[in-house]
Amino acid sequence: LNMARSAFLEADQLFKRKADSTPLFDGVLEILQTLSRENVRMGIISSDSPENVQDFVDCYHLGDLLPVALGSDLNLSKPDPRLLHQACHRLEVEPEKTIVIGDSLTDIAIAQAGNTMGCICVTWGWTDASILREADSLIQHFHEVQISA
Repeated sequence: LNMARSAFLEADQLFKRKADSTPLFDGVLEILQTLSRENVRMGIISSDSPENVQDFVDCYHLGDLLPVALGSDLNLSKPDPRLLHQACHRLEVEPEKTIVIGDSLTDIAIAQAGNTMGCICVTWGWTDASILREADSLIQHFHEVQISA
């Protein structure tokens, strides 16, 4: 974990602004807007630094859609459920009424450890769907997320 953090810090120094190199995935803005119109409270929990997470939100003007944006540091990082509980507290939602949407094993782990309703994993790009088999649901694209009353 320390080696990974060190590598991230070194990469951060090479790039002037990491957010410029990490564009939104196709369909993300649209699903965020749809969920927001349905009054779904949303936030980001990332393994990246708090500063990079906030810069990402600022760069893509997501602050109104994602009022909570938490990153990891040496004291608290994914998949520690306290990070999820902190986000839920700020959003004023119960973890038991929360769904985690992610693309990694740490997303599944934080959802399980945080006692959420479940975890939906997106199987795009670098993620091999076979390693995400413990997710409650797998999707290939965000437009597959549906809301029902």
